[in-house]
Amino acid sequence: MQVSKQFPGASIDSLVYMGYLLKKSKDLSLHVPDFTLEEILYDVCDIFKLEKEQLMGHQRLREICIPRMIFSYIACKICKYGVSQVGRFLSERDHTTIIHHRRTVVNLLDNKQEEFMRYWNFYLKETKVYFSKPKA
Repeated sequence: MQVSKQFPGASIDSLVYMGYLLKKSKDLSLHVPDFTLEEILYDVCDIFKLEKEQLMGHQRLREICIPRMIFSYIACKICKYGVSQVGRFLSERDHTTIIHHRRTVVNLLDNKQEEFMRYWNFYLKETKVYFSKPKA
C-alpha cells in the first residue's frame, strides 16, 4: 500500500501524526480528519479542562497558550484549515500568529522540550477526535 495513493496531498507532518495515531490503537481505524474548528476546539478544551473563552481569549498564561498552539497546529497541519481561517476563528487573530503557533509547535517537538512534551503527550493520549469506528 502506497501512502501517496491512500492520502493524496497529505503533508509529511500529517502522515507521521496519523501513523502515530494508527499505531496507538489497533482496534480503531484511522479516519482522515474531517472535523470542524468547533469540534477541534471542544476536544482541546475538554482535554485541558479549559473554557472555550479562555482558549479563544488573549491571556498569555502557559496553561492556556500551549493548548492554543496545539489547537492551531492540529487545525492547520492535520485538518488542513488555512491560517487565515483559524486566525479568524480564534478571536480575529492575524494569520501570522497562527503561523507562529505552528512553527513553535514544530520547534518544540523537534527539540523535545520537556514541558511542551508533557502537554503534547497528554493530548495524544486523551484525544478522541482523530479516530472513528469502521463503517460497516
